Amino acid sequence: MLFNRNPGLDLFRFMAIALVLLSHGRHFFSWYHVEGWNWWWLSVGGYLGVELFFVLSGFLIGSIMIQKLLFDPHPLHALKRFLIRRWLRTLPLYFLILAITVGVACVVDGVCHGYWGLHVLFLQNFHPQGINFFAVSWSLSVEEWFYLLTPIVLLLWLSLNKTPVMLLIALMAALVLINAARLLYVDAYPHLDWTAVRKQIFLRFDALLFGVLLAWIQHYRPRVFTLLGSKAALFIGATMLLGLVAWYYRLEQVGLDHDFFSKTLMFTVTSCALLPLLAAAFLHVHRQRPAIELGSKLSYGIYLIHLPIFLYGIERAKAFGEIGSTLLILWASLTLVLLLSWLLYRFYERPIMNLRDRFN
Repeated sequence: MLFNRNPGLDLFRFMAIALVLLSHGRHFFSWYHVEGWNWWWLSVGGYLGVELFFVLSGFLIGSIMIQKLLFDPHPLHALKRFLIRRWLRTLPLYFLILAITVGVACVVDGVCHGYWGLHVLFLQNFHPQGINFFAVSWSLSVEEWFYLLTPIVLLLWLSLNKTPVMLLIALMAALVLINAARLLYVDAYPHLDWTAVRKQIFLRFDALLFGVLLAWIQHYRPRVFTLLGSKAALFIGATMLLGLVAWYYRLEQVGLDHDFFSKTLMFTVTSCALLPLLAAAFLHVHRQRPAIELGSKLSYGIYLIHLPIFLYGIERAKAFGEIGSTLLILWASLTLVLLLSWLLYRFYERPIMNLRDRFN
C-alpha cells in the first residue's frame, strides 16, 4: 500500500530535519569554548540527518515504483506520470528558494553568481565552488538524479523479465556496483576529503537504493520486513549507529578525511543500520503527534531555507559573544525558519501538491 501520513515515517522525517538543525545550529555557540568539548561533534547530526532522508526517500519512492511504475502494463505512460509527480513535489519550492537565494546574493554581494545555472541542472556537486552556493542543495542533486535515472534503468532491466526476483537482482547488483565504484574511486583519489566523497552524486545512490530494497522486502517479503522491525533488529541497528557515532567522534574531520573506511563502507554501514529503525518506525509507531506531523510536513521547506537564516544569526551571536544573547538569537532564528516554512507550505507547497494529485 501507499502511505497516507504514516506516524512512523513522519517521526523518521522529523528526526532527520531535527538532526540537520542540530548540526548547523552548533555554530551559534562556536565562539564559546568549553574545555574537553568540541562543537564539531554535533556535525554528526548533519551526516545522520541526510542519511535518514536518503533512506526514507528511497523507501517511499521504491514503494511508488513497485506499485505504480515498474509493473505497469504501459510503462512509458507510468514513467511520465511518475516523473511529473516527483518533480511537482520537489522542483517548485527548490526553484523558488534558488531564485530568492540568487536575488539576495545579487543585492548583498553586488555580484550575481554564475553558479545558479549549475543548480538549475543539478550539476552543482561537480563544481568545487558551485556546491558551496546554496549549500544544502547538494543532497537534492543526489535525489533528483536518482529519481530520473533509477526508474529508467530498472524499467530497461525488467523489460527482459518483469518479475519481482529480477527487480531484486537489479537492486543487489546496483548496490554491489556502486560500493565497488566508491572503493575504486577513493583508492584512485586518496587526496579527496570525506565531504567530497560524501557528495558525489552517483556514488551515493546506494543510500536511496537501500530504501528501495526495504520497500521490496515490505511488499514481497512482509515476514522479513516484520523481522527487520523487531526489537532485536532495532537493538542491532541502534548499536551499529552508536558505534558509527563513536567512530565519527574519535576520528574527527581530519581523521575522516584520511580514513579509507570512512570514505567508503561507512556510508553502507550507516544505511544498513537505519533499515531496522525505519522498519520499526513504520510498524510500531501508531500515535500521530501534531507537532511531529507538522514538523514532517514542513521539513522540506525547513531544509531549504534554514541555512542562510542561521548564518545571519550566527554572525550576530559571534558579535555579541554572550550566552543569553546567543540563546535569544537562536530562538528567533528557529522561529523565523518555522514561520516561513509554514507560510511556504500553506500557500505554495500544498496548492502544488493538490495539483499533483491529478496525476494519480
